[in-house]
Amino acid sequence: MSPDTNNNVAIEEDDEEEEEEDEDEPVFKFSTITIASGLRKTNDNDKNVPAEFSCIAVNEKFLAIGKPTGEILITDHMGHIIPQYQIRAHTYPVNAISIDDNGDFIGSCCQEGKVKISGLFSKNDDQLITFTRPIRAVCLDPNFSKTKMFVTGDTSLILNERGTFGRHKTTTLSELNGGLIHTLRWKESLIAFANDKGVGIYDLRARRLVGFEETDGQKELPRGVYPSRISWNDPTTLAVACAKTIKIISISTESNYEQHQSSAPKKHMNTAISFKIEFFACGLTSVNRDLVLFGIEDFSISNGTSEPSLTVLVSKGKTYEEKAHDPFHMCCDERTSPFQFQLEYLPDEQCFFILSPFDIVKAERRDYDDHIEYLINKKKFDEAIQAFEKPPNNNERSKRYTKQIVYRAYVKSLMDANETEKAVKLFPSVYTTSQEWAEQILIFIQRNELDIIAPNIPISTPQLDPTTYEKVLQTYLTQKKYEKLKELLIKWPSDIYNLTTMDQLIRLQMDDERT
Repeated sequence: MSPDTNNNVAIEEDDEEEEEEDEDEPVFKFSTITIASGLRKTNDNDKNVPAEFSCIAVNEKFLAIGKPTGEILITDHMGHIIPQYQIRAHTYPVNAISIDDNGDFIGSCCQEGKVKISGLFSKNDDQLITFTRPIRAVCLDPNFSKTKMFVTGDTSLILNERGTFGRHKTTTLSELNGGLIHTLRWKESLIAFANDKGVGIYDLRARRLVGFEETDGQKELPRGVYPSRISWNDPTTLAVACAKTIKIISISTESNYEQHQSSAPKKHMNTAISFKIEFFACGLTSVNRDLVLFGIEDFSISNGTSEPSLTVLVSKGKTYEEKAHDPFHMCCDERTSPFQFQLEYLPDEQCFFILSPFDIVKAERRDYDDHIEYLINKKKFDEAIQAFEKPPNNNERSKRYTKQIVYRAYVKSLMDANETEKAVKLFPSVYTTSQEWAEQILIFIQRNELDIIAPNIPISTPQLDPTTYEKVLQTYLTQKKYEKLKELLIKWPSDIYNLTTMDQLIRLQMDDERT
């Protein structure tokens, strides 16, 4: 990726043939947690599969998954339901879920205008608030257990808190144009929000709107098909993705502010970086200053979405460089609209969750074992052996593979390709028991290729059963390959086979030839 004169970023396409030859190893591995855990009852990818999920929020302790029925499921990170913490929150589909940093409280909202605050371990602070408009977004103060503050969005940004005598109090922070607020992200004293028109930032400490930035959607599609996705890089940087446009918005403080002033310093927002990507962004999260995007290749009303992928863009100062672009499959993606997808990041496990109405996929970074498996599947066995013998960290050891397993896969590949001579030279690294060698020797005898394996047959470590050595000698005798027989009789110690038996067989053969 490289910047152009408009501070955009262009992704250069490699030649298709060169790309096939130098295919990049995937960065992520994907697993469908809904099937493994039983969250979804069927894996049929057809029109009979009902919509099961409407939204998701993640915490270091659990996942909170909203349902179209209004329920909120609490599960572990593999999707296994924790029955004692299920929440009957709404009677309409759950639009959004927010969890405080401690994982003690869950906020949720729905289309009928209700917001519910649910305590997982105590019901003392439970609330149910009804608004006059549909609520598509709710966000708890990360420190909710102390402040009891949260924000909601309809056409306005609304602060909710405990007032006098513990009564619920609402304050309209900002009146907006552009439809309902659909996303809220809280970082320290700043609240980022997005509606169909653009993205704004509100400074709660100063009680003032920092600014509002209009976003570029897809002109041929209705607003809202590709909603703006927002994620805080840090307390002064917000990442925004809308359709094929990425923006990095920086927040600055006025330079002439002095500490002794009683009012909070005035903040400003401006677009520091703007660039285009080659796919449609349907999810965004920040990992340090890098961006991880869930994207699709295309969308149409008739065919739905196509080719979902997870992409990593690495920050390089004023530009971003593509580090990974891994495609994967989701159930019923052809029945899913872009605005129905959601991407969430779990820092503690460094994994990602992608939600659609029909599926939840967990994406994890591939580990050392996955790297070895990739090399084996690509038949890059020399590299696989080298990777096994020289792990990236001295203390790292493979959990799924041994050197013998890697060599065994190498041998199988060579045998399948009829490269038997090369395969046989690897046998000592693969076959370590007398029984394994006996089985391979029999295969080579049946294939009439005994000459290939005979020079490599071990006489110790392991020493084979005497009948195996006798079978080899007898085969050469029967085939009248006397030079080969002589070589082995000279090379092999006479105590590893029954000398009397072989002497009798040789004499019988000679007698038959005289008659």
